[in-house]
Amino acid sequence: MEKLVRAVQMRTVSFSDAEKIDYREFRKFQQFTEEAFPDLCGVCTVTSLNDMALLLVWEGKDPKKKPTGFVAHYDVVPAENDHLWNHPPFNGVIEDGYVWGRGTLDLKGFLIALLEAGNQLAKEGFVPHRSIYFLLGGDEETAGLHGAGRISALLKEKGVFFDALYDEGSIVASGMIPGVRKPAAVVGIAEKGQLTVLLKARGADGHAARPPKGTAIGVLSRAVAKIERNPFPLRLTPSVYQFVSCLAPLQAGIKRFLLSNIGLFKNFVMKQLARDSDLAALLRTTQAPTVIRGGDADNVLPLHAEALINCRLLPGDTVAGVLQRYRRLLKGMDVEVSVAPGTRSTEAIPASDCNSRGFRNLSAALLSTYPDAVILPYIVTVATDSKHYTDIAGGIFRIMPFLIDSDELSRIHGINERISVDNLHRGISHFKALLQGGDDNER
Repeated sequence: MEKLVRAVQMRTVSFSDAEKIDYREFRKFQQFTEEAFPDLCGVCTVTSLNDMALLLVWEGKDPKKKPTGFVAHYDVVPAENDHLWNHPPFNGVIEDGYVWGRGTLDLKGFLIALLEAGNQLAKEGFVPHRSIYFLLGGDEETAGLHGAGRISALLKEKGVFFDALYDEGSIVASGMIPGVRKPAAVVGIAEKGQLTVLLKARGADGHAARPPKGTAIGVLSRAVAKIERNPFPLRLTPSVYQFVSCLAPLQAGIKRFLLSNIGLFKNFVMKQLARDSDLAALLRTTQAPTVIRGGDADNVLPLHAEALINCRLLPGDTVAGVLQRYRRLLKGMDVEVSVAPGTRSTEAIPASDCNSRGFRNLSAALLSTYPDAVILPYIVTVATDSKHYTDIAGGIFRIMPFLIDSDELSRIHGINERISVDNLHRGISHFKALLQGGDDNER
């Protein structure tokens, strides 16, 4: 617990504005990593590429085998409204069976459990069959360009290709999936892409007392409304099909019948699932207006008005395709459509193979910690650092090995973030099993 407390106390906060970042805290965290996990770092080659990129390589017995990679990040989002927290967000208080503080769930608890598992194995004399890479980034919350992006570039230069890569992305859900009473280990086998679209409407400036027929704000408002009235079509991707297929036996009555025969009732089932906003996000590219700007004074007509639309792309949709769709939809309106400056667009990541060694080993590790769990393949709707490694990994699988309910989930990036001591122990147990990896059983 004390290692996580110390990790929380280091204010490795990510900001889009680099001038706000305290790089000393990130350097302290890298130093802490070597001090807190001496047995692991003693058997690894430890390389700091910059303040945002730390690479640990544990050489395996068989250099011919493709290595396994573990992705984690040590940056956190800012802790807004700290006066509303039960405990100051960077104190790392242990109380009521929890460690409280920013980053305990996202993602320092994950990182500490992973490194502690490796440290314990190294102390016990374990040597992996295939090499293990710990890919630790410090700017995941702001796109990961200097962390995971820099590590990935180095590994590409060296010709490294992973058999399997493990990252955050989903959870072991408790009581969150209708009809599922057991712990549901929801494994992200695919990941949505992301794109922020800039809509820019132009109008005539001048005095508000003499407005023209159409103003920039009026045109922009109609454009945003038209986009909201025209959502992307529902689609059943392979990863969601697998999710539904695994979910079907856990349901009862008509739900079980419909989900078990989704090929026959696909359109009906998708419409029913789409009534829930969380499930709808699995079935379509989402679009959410998040920012709107226009005008500086109440009596002056703005020359232009802007809106940002945040899109999360389902596999099969592309950045270029979304832009083309909006331009076609808004044709005839005086609105420019472009990628928002200063944002990073990523394409969706297709599903990894659930029959692969990497997925089997992950499933075995999860079941060793949660014997009664059900394993559900899933598509991750948020972006992770694993997007930087898609070209050098045979399979990418995303899950935090913590048992989390809806209340705990709501605390991620929110007030009173915390992780239970029990979950931290579960995470260490899971990662010890996964790091050992089942290679002894390969033929």
